[in-house]
Amino acid sequence: MSLRVNSDQTLMAILQNKKIFYALMDSVKESVGSLSNEFTIGDYDRLLDDAVKMLASSSDRQKILDALCLENLHRNGLLIYLDQKVGIFRLQAFVLDMLQHLDSKRIRELSSADLQQLWKQLEECYRQVCDPTIMWIPDDNDYEEMLSTVYSTFQHAASELRKNIRGLRGKTEDLARIVEDVSEGRMEKVEQVRRALDSIILIHERHVTPTLEFLDQYAGLNGKSESDTLSNRGGPMALVREIIQKFDDRNKDIHVSRLQRIHFHIMSFAKEASEIAECLSIYVRFAERERKRYDRAETLFNDLLEAVRKKQTGNLRDYLLQPEDPVFSPMRAIGPLKSFLKGQSSNINWPKEGGIGDLAEMLRVKVQAYRDRSSPGFVEAEAIPPHSKQERLERTMLVRIREHLRDFDLSRCQGELFKSVHEYMADRMDDYELHMLFDAVGLIQEEGEPAYMSLTECMVIEFKGKRLRYRPVHPHNMDQAG
Repeated sequence: MSLRVNSDQTLMAILQNKKIFYALMDSVKESVGSLSNEFTIGDYDRLLDDAVKMLASSSDRQKILDALCLENLHRNGLLIYLDQKVGIFRLQAFVLDMLQHLDSKRIRELSSADLQQLWKQLEECYRQVCDPTIMWIPDDNDYEEMLSTVYSTFQHAASELRKNIRGLRGKTEDLARIVEDVSEGRMEKVEQVRRALDSIILIHERHVTPTLEFLDQYAGLNGKSESDTLSNRGGPMALVREIIQKFDDRNKDIHVSRLQRIHFHIMSFAKEASEIAECLSIYVRFAERERKRYDRAETLFNDLLEAVRKKQTGNLRDYLLQPEDPVFSPMRAIGPLKSFLKGQSSNINWPKEGGIGDLAEMLRVKVQAYRDRSSPGFVEAEAIPPHSKQERLERTMLVRIREHLRDFDLSRCQGELFKSVHEYMADRMDDYELHMLFDAVGLIQEEGEPAYMSLTECMVIEFKGKRLRYRPVHPHNMDQAG
């Protein structure tokens, strides 16, 4: 017989060991697929024993067992029922809601049927507000009951929609993570991605779109209200405005302000639902393209299969398809079928796992074959050493000198070539140095202009504290003029 633990300590123990209940809910969902949340006593005891075994202290283990045993949960009113004969129990709804609230992926989204139920509650609330027998005076029993119903309905709708938005956001983020994080090298995850895309489409159609329709101020849900008089008033949000207007007509300003705050809070969910819908639309369009691609491939395969079967008549001749057959018309874009087959290497049987590894091996062999080919013009990139910093500076300096010499006219050169180029460069280049003169003269001589060097003379140029001794070079045109 376990010791009795009070309710607050029991709830704290549930929150501290919520993984037990998460595993219990997951096992029921996977094995039965039921939303009744009816659990077996054997599974719960097994999960509880596994959890307490991880605790080092025996006193801590006993405290957890006393708090979370089914007898203590039942004594504290946390179970709807406990059937020892059948071996099943069911937690109170608020306990499940509390556990699901801690993990947004476990929150149940609102379907069209759930939103229709909320709409019916708003309709019933509107009928009570419009009841002519109610006296809108304080302390009147009918008025107080009607007022309590209005607040309860509004708050319940806001709470359910808030949980719905959190559940949708958590579920879509989890599914989107599965689609985005899939590795191309892990082919076994293709089926998981396909299921995730199917779930995204289902959520978009069955939950997000009805939520947007419910929150639309100018339209209702698919289908009609059971009441003809109410169906003409638009959707649920229009009905909410009508209820608030009734309080405004009765000059109940305090209640109008409170109900409007709840209304504005509900309407704020429309923006979040739109953001979720916009995010999901990307994956919905992607899934639609994948579906169309698969349908197209399936159609082509079925056409090819039908064409092959028609050829199999038992004759020993004319039993093969020809490249010009109409069934191959979609392949005309890649050229003749025979040429296409000749251009392909040996077929690769792609396995279910590790396909990228086989592709990498094939590419490695192909690249190595090109490297081994001794054809002219094929140079290994590793054989070309990178340029040093000094080489890059020299290349840059030569480009600048060439740019400055673009307007230098050798035909108008008066006197000796070195001196003329030196004076020209010193006037136009701010960071000109004396050692650059040899490069400048060499660039001019590359143009092919004839010149001759004196073997007897020797001249000197001084610039920025440096002296250059050289043999003068005279352009050939000056020699002709002389």
